[in-house]
Amino acid sequence: MNASIRLWVFLTLLLLSGCWAVAENSEKTVEHLRSDGKNYVEYIVENNKFEKLLDRIENGDEILIMNSHLFLPWIDASNLTSLHFSLSRALIENPEAVMSLIPRYFSVSEICTIPYVEGLLEVERRHVSRAIEALESVAKSELTPSYFECLGIYKNLQTTISHDLNGD
Repeated sequence: MNASIRLWVFLTLLLLSGCWAVAENSEKTVEHLRSDGKNYVEYIVENNKFEKLLDRIENGDEILIMNSHLFLPWIDASNLTSLHFSLSRALIENPEAVMSLIPRYFSVSEICTIPYVEGLLEVERRHVSRAIEALESVAKSELTPSYFECLGIYKNLQTTISHDLNGD
């Protein structure tokens, strides 16, 4: 093989290995969090991979949701707020998994909130309505005091937003 073909093969393999690392599965992520803790969290934050993990949490990735508490010792306040907001959004996709974290790892007020900074009232209303719908779909056997507190927070927010939208 000539040098240019070897270089092309090498670069292709390098690109493929990079794609594999980015597409790391949830189990591997949790394994890294458990074994490498602070070093792994610093790596994903510095390499802009934390936001991708938050996106996967928001989309209801049960493994990442259930292990999201593993980030807590290593993230700063800004990333902690982002994690809280992602879990609040994930509540709509996977309410059972998110609610199982309360109160052991997170408080009701950290998760059962509007996860937007200066969001439009309509966006906030939609989130609150979807959160209430998701919570009301939870099986009766899964209901805890935290569940009722969260549902109450969202119903109060719904009333407040309705008054704001109607100019009351």
